[in-house]
Amino acid sequence: MRQKLLFILISLLTATMAWGTSGNYGTWVVSTPANAPVIKVVREHTGLGMMEAKNLVEQAHQSPCYVLEKVTLDEAKALALELNELGATAKVVDMTTDRYVRLYPREKACYFDEYGAYFGPEEEYLVGATTYQGAYYTGDYTSPFKTYLGKTDEEIQAKLDQLWNHYFKDDYNSKVYFETNDGAYIKDINNGDVRSEGMSYGMMICVQTNHKEEFDKLWNFAKNHMWHKNGQWDGYFAWHCEPSGVQKDQGCAPDAEMYFVMSLLLAANRWNEPSYMEDAQYILKKCWKNGNGSLFSENYYVITFQPNNCPDFSDPSYDLPSFVDLFARWSNTNKDKWSKAADKTRDHLFKSSHPTSGLFSEYNNFNGTPHYEYTSSSTKYMYDAMRCAMNFGMDYYLFGNRADSITVMAKRIIDFFEKDEYQHARFNWDGTDPSESYTLGETGCNAVACYALMDARGYDEKIKRNLDMAWKAKLMTGQYRYYDGLVHYLSMLHLCGSFKIWKNMSEEVPLNYDVNNDGNVNVADVVNMVKLVKNNQYAMKYDFVDDRQLDSKDVDSAAKYVLKKKDGHK
Repeated sequence: MRQKLLFILISLLTATMAWGTSGNYGTWVVSTPANAPVIKVVREHTGLGMMEAKNLVEQAHQSPCYVLEKVTLDEAKALALELNELGATAKVVDMTTDRYVRLYPREKACYFDEYGAYFGPEEEYLVGATTYQGAYYTGDYTSPFKTYLGKTDEEIQAKLDQLWNHYFKDDYNSKVYFETNDGAYIKDINNGDVRSEGMSYGMMICVQTNHKEEFDKLWNFAKNHMWHKNGQWDGYFAWHCEPSGVQKDQGCAPDAEMYFVMSLLLAANRWNEPSYMEDAQYILKKCWKNGNGSLFSENYYVITFQPNNCPDFSDPSYDLPSFVDLFARWSNTNKDKWSKAADKTRDHLFKSSHPTSGLFSEYNNFNGTPHYEYTSSSTKYMYDAMRCAMNFGMDYYLFGNRADSITVMAKRIIDFFEKDEYQHARFNWDGTDPSESYTLGETGCNAVACYALMDARGYDEKIKRNLDMAWKAKLMTGQYRYYDGLVHYLSMLHLCGSFKIWKNMSEEVPLNYDVNNDGNVNVADVVNMVKLVKNNQYAMKYDFVDDRQLDSKDVDSAAKYVLKKKDGHK
């Protein structure tokens, strides 16, 4: 493992900032409760005497201070975890590049994992907004299993553990994850091969469930055996290969590229690993080739079925608007194109929803109408198409852009399956000619779609029914467990509140006293700050004193700014 400077940051009472210098791994204390167990741990890891350790812990209440230098990442994480268990909040941060890092208290914030990775409110969070705002802005990932079915945190975690063990760790008849000498792969059991789709799904599951070792093994296999770094497929992944790594087809399946990039971006932020970010940025750059071979149509800004061989039509289940939205925010290249693509992706997904059945076709044109290619199944609601419900449901609760349109799609498809009584899986686009039995994957995807119905009147029982089916669904074993099993697993991450947008916290958030977002800073903004404090609402962009809460200190900060601004005009 390459050496770089790492700090463990511990915070309980005050939010502070730390500046680092180039070097190896190290440990910082920011603030921590001055109690015997914490002091004991500090002594064990540093060799300090009792008084020295006590003074260090007490000093951390006021300003950052070193605990340990030049340790490995694993050692740093172990210390962070141990301190967290004692009531401190320990944050492991890569400070190789001397960047500003914010530290926040655990007891006043619930937006960090045990290593300090952040998934909380965004600076764009519009306080008092009258329109729906998703978890990206608010940091609220409350599971509907809790609010609708009354499940406890312990029950939800047990469900997540069951899913992980079943598909990644149990016996050969249930798991789809297999390790090799140079990594690991997700196996399509029925076809006996390794698919980019499954590999990217596996990586997303790993980053969201905090399994870095398995993530790295999957990524090593994908990089070594599937990732193209030159030629017409440069930046893309061979869509399937043998378990040995031998490619069966060089062409890509673009839904995999979407999940590969998104999982790498989230992993870079959650685990503070720059190499993931470098790889993600390489792929993002190669998705736009200024001509033939772009992953998205250069004319329509909608994802293609395949960039080189089938660039003139799409697969609506590849529409992942929340992912594209994040690409537009986080990509270092082609930001204007990604922004257009985010808008057009939402357009395309809505147009792809049949106006009465709410179903989606397997393949379609850029105007949303079914596209015939290869077989007649291409124009029907089949295997790929069920994912569209998960995609728009995800977009609703993560962002909420065009919330009303997403709710229309959700009403259409849930009303349709209610009439069908959740009996069938395959239909014509208009809902005629039902066949086959309702699947595990559909059970999960349609439950995620219900996020968009939670503010709609008259849908509570339908929501509960879908959530209950997803919760009680029997996990798949045997020959066909790969696809439906993983789609259901991804759906359960969304429904358990465990599919989070992990954010890069290494950049300073500028102060913005325009609380009511009217373009002016005046007394009205101070009044709005008072309302926020009174209602116990938190928004990062208005945490002016940077202590991870909104209180009178933030009101004072806004008031002083307004008075200073007013005095400057006299």
